[in-house]
Amino acid sequence: DEIMRGAGIDATTLFQEIHSWVNFGSMLEKCLVGRLISKPNSNETASTKPKSLPPRLRFDFRQPDSKSLKLFIYTTYLTLTTENIFVHIENSKKISILVFIDGFVHTIAIELFELVTNDIT
Repeated sequence: DEIMRGAGIDATTLFQEIHSWVNFGSMLEKCLVGRLISKPNSNETASTKPKSLPPRLRFDFRQPDSKSLKLFIYTTYLTLTTENIFVHIENSKKISILVFIDGFVHTIAIELFELVTNDIT
């Protein structure tokens, strides 16, 4: 009955009425993780600031025949090389491309028009 009196509301005052004998100070001492720092160090705030998300990677592709696929990646990253790109062909019909730019991984998934192989001739 007493529990349901606090359902759906802030039951702090109700708890304090019923459990006035509870010593919060001693309970919280046992749960102490560390002291609260009121003003963070300016060096810490600069290093802990989360990176903003990069703009979404734009791309286009052409598959003129079953022997070739042309992928166009539109980015402002000037030094994009093959070392930044990982290609995986799945079931000869789906291709997954991972593009690594500035510490972020962009994923491109393409359903191909025709079956392909990873044979390079």
